[in-house]
Amino acid sequence: MRDKIIFIIAIFTFFPSYSQGRTITRDDVISTAAQYVVISSWTPVVDSTTAVKPTWHSWYKTAENGGNPPYNKLAYCWSGFDTPSEFKSRVENNTSPVPAGGYNTSQYTYPRPWIAGIDCSGFVLRCWDVSTYTTHQQLIDYSLQIQPSQLKKGDFLRKTGHSVLFVSGSFPGKCNIYESQAMKGYPPYYPGVVRHVRSLSDQYYTPYSIFPQFSNESPANGEVVEDSQTVNISLT
Repeated sequence: MRDKIIFIIAIFTFFPSYSQGRTITRDDVISTAAQYVVISSWTPVVDSTTAVKPTWHSWYKTAENGGNPPYNKLAYCWSGFDTPSEFKSRVENNTSPVPAGGYNTSQYTYPRPWIAGIDCSGFVLRCWDVSTYTTHQQLIDYSLQIQPSQLKKGDFLRKTGHSVLFVSGSFPGKCNIYESQAMKGYPPYYPGVVRHVRSLSDQYYTPYSIFPQFSNESPANGEVVEDSQTVNISLT
């Protein structure tokens, strides 16, 4: 009961669209996620490999530095919270440009102001239409832990240090997911937002949902529907 009350309070407090009587559906969450994978092309104004000291290496290298990456993806940045338009604006700003994120941006104490991109928790929060991001703990505070059998598109899976947005598949097992990943490697795993299929173990990942998965309670000024496909809470 206590967890449900905290969940409702968090919805009222941190999700402005809900407090205005609007709804968000599972399809809305997935539609927003897709907008982060392939964004319109952009051109960095500063070279990521030398813009920040000490030097760190991003996959966003210029051709002159041995790289020719696709400049149409939103980069990874630890603690980052950029939307696609904010990301492009920051890396293309002629007055005060910042480098695009990449691998190992977490070595900086607080990289968000200095590097453009989005991290795994910030990405899930953006897909939920959350307007502020201070800590990954927000994901837990705004959601409820569910059973693997209850997992549906728009829910998320969390392990220590990482979060992914679930689309479809079998958990535990092969899951179709969106995530903002920090990894690097081949075939090219560019640090940034991707959609792919990979195996996830319930030994490491725990499922959560922002969509109410409980029933038989109707708190004042709102409604909770069993197995809800929408979050619909109105303060009117």
